[in-house]
Amino acid sequence: MVKRILLIAVITIVVYGLLPTLAQFPQDARDLTEIAVSAILVGVVLAGVSQLAVILLFQRALLALGADPKPPTGIVARSWLAETMLTTLLPGGSVAGAVVSVGVLHREGVDRDKTATAIVLTKLLWWIALLSLAVLGLLLSLGDQKTSSVYVTTATVVIPFFAAGAGTLIYGVFRPEPVVRLLTRTTTWASRYRKVIDPPAISSRAAVVLDKARPMLLGPQLVLNAGLAITAWVSNILILEIMLRSLGQGSSLGISIIAVAVTQVVALVPIPPGGIGVVEIVMVSILAAFGIETGAAVVAVISYRLISYWLPFLFGVGAYFSLRHLRADDDTVTPQSPA
Repeated sequence: MVKRILLIAVITIVVYGLLPTLAQFPQDARDLTEIAVSAILVGVVLAGVSQLAVILLFQRALLALGADPKPPTGIVARSWLAETMLTTLLPGGSVAGAVVSVGVLHREGVDRDKTATAIVLTKLLWWIALLSLAVLGLLLSLGDQKTSSVYVTTATVVIPFFAAGAGTLIYGVFRPEPVVRLLTRTTTWASRYRKVIDPPAISSRAAVVLDKARPMLLGPQLVLNAGLAITAWVSNILILEIMLRSLGQGSSLGISIIAVAVTQVVALVPIPPGGIGVVEIVMVSILAAFGIETGAAVVAVISYRLISYWLPFLFGVGAYFSLRHLRADDDTVTPQSPA
């Protein structure tokens, strides 16, 4: 684990060192690196708000599934941060991260299956919020004066896909049968090329998650849970927006939404870990396409990634090792023999 973290650190230093050169960072733009300290501090606060919103959403998912007793917020937070870190660090990291969260919360009395379902449920609501915001971002960006006719055409085609993605997830919550059948067909086709895919197991888990998600999207629960998911993403997006405005690069919020949404999809590809390098280049390209100065885009993106990705990542590393230490302490405790 330590060796892989060090490897990721080296790759990051190399990528962030080369990115200004690859982007033809202008010599006279060095003063752009002096982002206002206040902007950095606001960005850090927003990153904290984003992470807290997701952690509270995860805790609410656990409670909705009947976790009893209520797991301590501190343990929930550490397990989620460690799970997120492992998901981006390792190939197949989502499984490793889930194993950590499941094990930690099981020691707090939470059923293993409930924790695994809560993780998937949290990410389901997380993606519904992101896809919904992506549609909003595309609509807002269409009104930008720097928008090209090519982009307008592309956005006109892409908007229905984002809307369909969010709509399918929401529809599946209230009418899971058709969505589960579609998922079964898709995974069955995919299993021909990836033998590790288990269509029945995936479909069964999806049916459970969609069924359990329904109470979380009804009445007052909808306001609270959707509010947490949207807060997590809006806080994240505002970090990029603030970095851009600190550099004197005014832009519509829609552009920042698109840049974040598209790169989140790109980051799903596990090579390289966390999308290091790929995410930065794609995000800079999107911002530059909307008229943001290349040098400013590079600085804004690096600042955004340091705050929104690497800062929580470091907390995740600390959470992971603290949980390992906690587990080691638990393992050293042996039950006393009855008198």
